[in-house]
Amino acid sequence: MAKFKRYWKVVLPLSIVLLAIGLYFGTERYQAYKEKEAKEYYGKFLSYVPPQKIKRAEFLDDQSVAIDWENTDKEADRYIPVKNIDSHGLTASLSDYIVTEQRRLKGKVLSFGMTKETSSTIRVRNTLEKGEYWSVKVYKKRGEKLSSPTEINIPKIVREYKPDYSPYDIQVREKDGKSYLEIYTQKFLKVNKKEYSTIYFDLEKQTIAEPSVDSDGEIEFSKRELRLSNFVTSDLDNKLAKQGVAFSDDNRSISLTKKGIKNSKQWQIAKKYPEAYKILKNGGELYLMQNPTDMDYTVKILQLFAPKGKDIFDGTKIPAYDTKDGQEHTVTSYEEFKKFYKTEGME
Repeated sequence: MAKFKRYWKVVLPLSIVLLAIGLYFGTERYQAYKEKEAKEYYGKFLSYVPPQKIKRAEFLDDQSVAIDWENTDKEADRYIPVKNIDSHGLTASLSDYIVTEQRRLKGKVLSFGMTKETSSTIRVRNTLEKGEYWSVKVYKKRGEKLSSPTEINIPKIVREYKPDYSPYDIQVREKDGKSYLEIYTQKFLKVNKKEYSTIYFDLEKQTIAEPSVDSDGEIEFSKRELRLSNFVTSDLDNKLAKQGVAFSDDNRSISLTKKGIKNSKQWQIAKKYPEAYKILKNGGELYLMQNPTDMDYTVKILQLFAPKGKDIFDGTKIPAYDTKDGQEHTVTSYEEFKKFYKTEGME
């Protein structure tokens, strides 16, 4: 009996150690297998715009809002290759809406800023396969609050209204007080021959619209419709960029670079709107939502990105082709800027 007890005193701990080692390596192998499986699955998605939700929003007033976004597809973020993430996915502001795109497709789309891939990788479908999605979330502004989002399925709209066409890009526009989601579509007729068409989706009515179009069949929009566009042709945007203030690609929102975060402690936005400033420091963006032709409001916002008493326009050059008298001017204030700047469509 004593020998039996001694035997188990030796064997039992050894068995536990061996079992633990076996479980450890078994778990390691299983985790490695699942990791490989996930990489293979997510590696099939060639076009990815991460889905987002609003983590925090802070209005400056009822015409501009700072938003901190949070990605919600954590597993896709982890495994989809960086080269397949489309940094030009749509997130934009309109007078009454914030619109953000989410896309996970097994083929490329010809989105803004993307170079054309080989024909074998271009997505030419208006249906979704398992694991794919392509939609926009639309937040409506109500005073100084944003509603819960409404989701619009891009391929579904195309199937319903133009079943022979496939979507390849989207954009948002405003005209005559109405907001539209533009869905650009194409139809393959023969080899190297395509037919293009645009679907205009009314965001308020949630239905297809037929706004007035120009001679080319495209909707007519003001050349100065985007809220920051007036300051891109002057060197104000370059001047702000040197300070660390960045305009979005669509000229509808403002963000801070690392340099901007470092420089911004004495700026008016940090003093007057500390909660919105925290969002910008955290990587969020400030979205302008006023009437697109209200240049004075845009300037009011831009002046927040300078210390008190400093005019953001001081030293700004206006090129000759953008002035009323056809001469280049360097101005010291916004009042001077307005005096010389050719405000086409802004009166």
